[in-house]
Amino acid sequence: MRLSQFSIISVAVLVGLVLGLILAPSLRQTGPAIASPPQGKSAATNRTSAITDAPGNSPSRIRVKDREPAKKPDEPRISIPVKSAVALLREGHLGSVDFKVLEHVVGRPLEALGASKTESEEVRELIKKSKDEVNAAEKTHFKLGLVTPNHIEIDASGIREPISAIIGRLQNGIHATLDPQTAEVLVSVINWEKYYPTDRKVVASLEIKRNRAGELTAWEQASNDEMDEWSTGQRIDKKFPDDGTPLPADQFFSERWRPYLKGLTLVPKDEK
Repeated sequence: MRLSQFSIISVAVLVGLVLGLILAPSLRQTGPAIASPPQGKSAATNRTSAITDAPGNSPSRIRVKDREPAKKPDEPRISIPVKSAVALLREGHLGSVDFKVLEHVVGRPLEALGASKTESEEVRELIKKSKDEVNAAEKTHFKLGLVTPNHIEIDASGIREPISAIIGRLQNGIHATLDPQTAEVLVSVINWEKYYPTDRKVVASLEIKRNRAGELTAWEQASNDEMDEWSTGQRIDKKFPDDGTPLPADQFFSERWRPYLKGLTLVPKDEK
């Protein structure tokens, strides 16, 4: 009887040791990781990431942990360097957005970084406030540049310092709202040179052009550099005569430029 009891105890100890060896790797796991979303679902549905320190207290990895909702215990996990995460998020969402649209596209990166709903909303409010500040700064620091009978330029050379201050306040607000490493990643992801380019003197060139069909279009054109140029056009109502009479510039261009166009006129020119 004693021998039987001893055998049972020995088997129990042996089973315990085997289970311990099997479970030990997961218990010893110290390397931070980021959870990959279930197959077939986009990263937008993954709201379970946060930042953690790597060995040496340097922010080199992202660890996904539960916030909302709880993660399944068998969910697969992968490890991804912070620099790689920044590159992926910038390429996918924030690499080229400007101050007018940042608040509308920052949601997915915030989710991927594990920000709570409250934190995400606070960050979006900070971005919206900064957009309002940029609009106010433009009204104060934009001015008329070159003006000819068929060409008007809006000079933005005085906007650099105000924009730098606005960006600084926004970055400080993000750091105050999110945990330090999450904030650092988000600030690194946003391309601040695209958020508001300050390397241009002329922010817009305005002209009214006549096409081969005789239709008039008010064109707004700007160029940050040789590789970044945009133009938009608005067809002019035929009630405005095309007989050489100068046309009121503040009637045809976007609201952004109208404060500088009061009393100015443009003579239509042929398209090349």
